[in-house]
Amino acid sequence: MRGELAAELARVLAAGDLPDLADLRKRFTPAPLRDTSPEVPVQMPAFSSYDALRPGLETAA
Repeated sequence: MRGELAAELARVLAAGDLPDLADLRKRFTPAPLRDTSPEVPVQMPAFSSYDALRPGLETAA
């Protein structure tokens, strides 16, 4: 990807033009991670389960 971007920049500059940043962003920016990342379900434990991690911790009643 970087090589393609470098080649495109070199081509544009060699032609005496300035790069179109909006076009370059559209062509060379990867798709957002949310489109390519797998969905991973996470089950959150109950807050009370953290008490077991701190032996001797008294809970206020």
